[in-house]
Amino acid sequence: MNIKSATNINIIGGGRWARVILEVLCRIVDKSVKISIYSKNNSIGMSDWVSSKKIGNNIQIFKDLPNKFSSDTNAVIVVNAARDHEEFILSALKAGG
Repeated sequence: MNIKSATNINIIGGGRWARVILEVLCRIVDKSVKISIYSKNNSIGMSDWVSSKKIGNNIQIFKDLPNKFSSDTNAVIVVNAARDHEEFILSALKAGG
């Protein structure tokens, strides 16, 4: 799958690397691509940052991972704290990511 042809991308994390990746994605994917950000510890901060950057109406921010990702999910990018990678990768796999 070419990331430029994606329709639905999920980012897990709410820190610096999540913001860097989100900015890059917003430059390279079509404006119609749905981007969901899941940040357990910084969902409000990410929401404020996205609003301040005015980088798109296609971005949704959530505190918790869903039980099931959308069937059109193309990618799940895990960029939270390294100590939490295993937990969130396993959760993403269970959700169909």
